[in-house]
Amino acid sequence: MFQQISFAASVVIVLAGAALALSWAYYLYKDIAQPIADSADDEASKLTSDIRRDSLQALAKKIRNGAFYLFWEQGTAGLWIAAGIVVWLALASSVYTAIAFGWGVAVSAGCGYFSLVVATSVTARTSAKAAKNIDQSYKIALKACCVIGFTVVAINLLAVLVLLLTLYVLQGCELEHYSVDKRACLRRLFHSMVGYALGGGFSALIGKVSGCIFAKAADSAADDGRIQKELPAGSPRNPATVADYVGGMVADLSGMCMDLCSSFSGVMCAALLLSSSHLSTSTGEADLSLQSFALVVPALGLIGSVLASYSQFVLVRVYSKRDVESGLGSIVFVAGIISTGLIWIGGYLTHERTVHFAEGRTTGYNTPFLCVCAGLWSSLVYLWAAEYSSATSNLPVQELLNACRSGPATNIIYGLALGQRSTFLPTFVLALTSFYSLQSLGYYGLALSVLGLLSTLPLRIAVDGFIPVARNAAGLADLAGMGDHPRIRLQALILTHALTPPRVQAVVVGGVASLSLYGAFLADQPKSLQIYQDGVFAGLLLGAMLPYMFSAMLVRTSAQATKGVTTEARDQIRRETGIL
Repeated sequence: MFQQISFAASVVIVLAGAALALSWAYYLYKDIAQPIADSADDEASKLTSDIRRDSLQALAKKIRNGAFYLFWEQGTAGLWIAAGIVVWLALASSVYTAIAFGWGVAVSAGCGYFSLVVATSVTARTSAKAAKNIDQSYKIALKACCVIGFTVVAINLLAVLVLLLTLYVLQGCELEHYSVDKRACLRRLFHSMVGYALGGGFSALIGKVSGCIFAKAADSAADDGRIQKELPAGSPRNPATVADYVGGMVADLSGMCMDLCSSFSGVMCAALLLSSSHLSTSTGEADLSLQSFALVVPALGLIGSVLASYSQFVLVRVYSKRDVESGLGSIVFVAGIISTGLIWIGGYLTHERTVHFAEGRTTGYNTPFLCVCAGLWSSLVYLWAAEYSSATSNLPVQELLNACRSGPATNIIYGLALGQRSTFLPTFVLALTSFYSLQSLGYYGLALSVLGLLSTLPLRIAVDGFIPVARNAAGLADLAGMGDHPRIRLQALILTHALTPPRVQAVVVGGVASLSLYGAFLADQPKSLQIYQDGVFAGLLLGAMLPYMFSAMLVRTSAQATKGVTTEARDQIRRETGIL
């Protein structure tokens, strides 16, 4: 009779997946971290004069220093707030929740800082490689983003594992021998771990919001220079140009990494908590081995993503904008196919042939795997739907282009219709996935489906981070005066539709991750909490209002920052007559 693997064996799989991802990231980083003049293929450097090469490096240094300064400023402001929350959690909840929150803040902030270090170190080399051909420039940018994606996800997975084992020992769960006491101890353990997701979300909120405010202010100031003095937004004579690129790096790359990783942390914690509430062994006991599958899925997704990225760099050659679009789209599909087979093996090894629920019912061992697959393949449907609606070569965009011939009114109307119509298929698939998961395994199945959606997260981060890296490289090429050919090649990297699908999925992940945590909350109070209760309904109304209030505060703050940056840019133009 088959015997499922132990929790220790699952930990080995997690460590192996994380080690492979980190090793692959280190190998890619060694390839892209060479100075421009010391590249193995120095032909691109020969096409760029020494003066321009020095100018590239000097401009890249300015953007890097500005990005680090902005990151540390927002981090310093958030640190005091985080310290207050840690103290409040220790007093109001538990010391373990406070520890988990602080750990989540530190890991998320570290991932954001690491993404800045890698991205700002390769922009100059990406620009220099564009002097030769688009393929080398494309692969330098994509390799840098893969380094970020694999490292960030592997570190988050290891951080969850370390926190789990640490709290398991600190709370004394290994001393509980009776099933009731062990189950209660494990549920307390995973309740404490929710603080880790809260900490990651806090760091993501600080990083993303402050970065977006700065980016929008700098972007508006750069556009103001174009309107007032006919200075293009990317002109070296525009005082807001460097600030614009700094904001793009911090908001679109560092903030995006922290945002997606906070969703990953939330889903991991929800899946662990729900597994402790829903599942039991064949003898009705609670055991840590029941959480093995939730830990193994991201590790196997890391392995599948490594294999997919390797095939991308070995087999794919880029010669045009369409090749960039197909390459960025295919890499996630290949990872999904490989990860499906690996996750089936993981589900087979980590489950008994019959999965037992705490309330007594049973289901087949393939059911958790199917829930993961539902999320994984629905995410690929989101990807395809967003690509179809936004790619310039596809019918919807071509119809929109034809509508432009009738004037701006029909263009706006047709564009709104296209955007609203494009929401149907992703929403329909999401509804089917949620229905199947909830019918099969309840909220635990829903958490597993989101884990499946996130199983290729390293490559989704890589694809989403590709645009800000390519945009900064193109900006450096303009500022350094490298000429038309590098600029055209780098613009081909930017003008892709690849930015849309990951951001669509980021919204989906954030929403369903919140729903998973809500399911974990309901697992503790399944009968006492009903939507028709007075307090619950009033809370729903207030909760629905908060996003609008928060958005209003955010827009108002952004307007104030824009006013300050625009005024400073105008003053510099007036004082420094040489700018014009």
